[in-house]
Amino acid sequence: MGVTEKKVPLIEPIEVNGKKVSELTMKKMTVGMMLDANVQAMNDYGIEPTSAMVEPYAFGLACDVPVGEILGMGWGPEYQRLQVASRFLMAGGKQEDTAEEKTKDTTDKANTNSQEKKELSGQ
Repeated sequence: MGVTEKKVPLIEPIEVNGKKVSELTMKKMTVGMMLDANVQAMNDYGIEPTSAMVEPYAFGLACDVPVGEILGMGWGPEYQRLQVASRFLMAGGKQEDTAEEKTKDTTDKANTNSQEKKELSGQ
């Protein structure tokens, strides 16, 4: 059945029901959760929402926190932790390469190609 939830440590704690929370537990999203998130976003914005508008609502449902807490998070590393956890769960618990690992891999390949060119040209 695979992984069904993932712990997400927060950089900045949030307040949920009067308690400081420094870690969220994201559940694997269901089709029903995504539909509910879409309806909530449509009701709040009054227009057909884009996927970017729906995502925070889905994260709120998956982490069992009010969407306002998700919308109030800092953009960047904090919110990206939720995005990475979501992709991890959708992939069935397979770890995705981080941007840092992808950059290192690309740099390593470029260095190898450069060395091979030098060897072929006799330098």
